[in-house]
Amino acid sequence: MSKDYDRSIHSNPDAQAWARFFMKTWAEHKNDPAWIDESLMLGWFANAMMAKSDHVRGNAEKDVADLVQAGKDTLQLFEAWRDGVFAGIGIKWKEEPPAIKAMREALSKVTAR
Repeated sequence: MSKDYDRSIHSNPDAQAWARFFMKTWAEHKNDPAWIDESLMLGWFANAMMAKSDHVRGNAEKDVADLVQAGKDTLQLFEAWRDGVFAGIGIKWKEEPPAIKAMREALSKVTAR
């Protein structure tokens, strides 16, 4: 493998892209029988597996961030509704509904990490 290869492969989770990259690299070294051995294959597959793992983890972190934002938006809508509707007719809440309380607690735990 030449030193000037496209390093974006390291963040590509697509197995077919890794296979194509291997075939291209193999074509460059097929006349060198010492080039392919177990350590080459170990490194190749470990890199491909890590690229997939990093991709999945990155998506999971984004999904959590999206859920946290959705929770915050829901609480904000609830507070606007509570303050607008009930305050407008003179009713005060003694305590928040359990579901709202649980959402608020869960969000504070997640955002504290």
